[in-house]
Amino acid sequence: MRAFVDALLSVLVAAPCVACGRTLDQPTRGPVCPDCWASILPLTPPFCDTCGDPLPTWRAISLPLATCPRCRRATRHVDRARSIGRYEGTLRSIIHALKYEGLRAVAPDLGGLMAEVPALHRMEVDVVVPVPVHPSRLRSRGYNQSELLAKEVAKRLSLPLDARAARRIRNSPPQARTPDEHQRARQVEGAFEGVPDRMSGRRVLLVDDVATTCSTLNACAGALKAAGAVWVAAIVLAREV
Repeated sequence: MRAFVDALLSVLVAAPCVACGRTLDQPTRGPVCPDCWASILPLTPPFCDTCGDPLPTWRAISLPLATCPRCRRATRHVDRARSIGRYEGTLRSIIHALKYEGLRAVAPDLGGLMAEVPALHRMEVDVVVPVPVHPSRLRSRGYNQSELLAKEVAKRLSLPLDARAARRIRNSPPQARTPDEHQRARQVEGAFEGVPDRMSGRRVLLVDDVATTCSTLNACAGALKAAGAVWVAAIVLAREV
C-alpha cells in the first residue's frame, strides 16, 4: 500500500527533497531523499575534549593539547559537547528547513542521528534538556526546534526529558548575524535562567541545533549549573568549524 501511495504522490504532487530539490520517489517516508540522508558526513576525531571541535591529528598525542585554544583560554560551563557534522551542505539545508521553513517532519530523523553519536553512549546523564527560546520567538515560530530534537534524543536514549528546566528570560539577536565571538558571548550573557528544584544534583544533556562559538550553549549550561546541575554535556546537529 505504501509503495502504491508513494508512486501516486510522486506523480500527482512531485514533492521535492528539501535538500537537493529532486522529486521524492518515496514522499511518505519524509521530505528528504535517502541519498541526502546518506550524504551527511560525521565529524571525525580527534576532537577538542570540551567543545568537540575537530583538532589536527598531532594534538591527540598530547594531553595538554587535547582541548582547542578557545576552550583553553575561556571559562566553559559545558563539560563536553559533540555534534553530528559540519554546518554545511545537506545538513545545513535540512536544519534550515526545520528552523526557518516550519518543516517539523525532519525533526525525528535528525534527533535519531544525534542519538547515534557514539560519545553520548559513554556519558552518564540523568535528564535531557532543550535550549529554550524566548517566548516572543516561540510565539512567532510556533515551536522550539531544539525541544523537538530533544524529545527524540530522550526517547532513543531512554532518558527523561525536562523542557522546563531552563527558560530564556532575555531575547537577543540571532547569533548567526553576529560574526564576532566576544559579541556573541555578551549577547547571551544572563539570557537564561535555570529552575533549582528541577536541576539540583543532576547530570544534564543539553540539546540545540547549531553551535558556532558555543556561546549559547555555554550561557545556558551556566544557568543550569547555577540552579544546581553538577555536570552538563551538549549535543548539537551541526557546528561551524
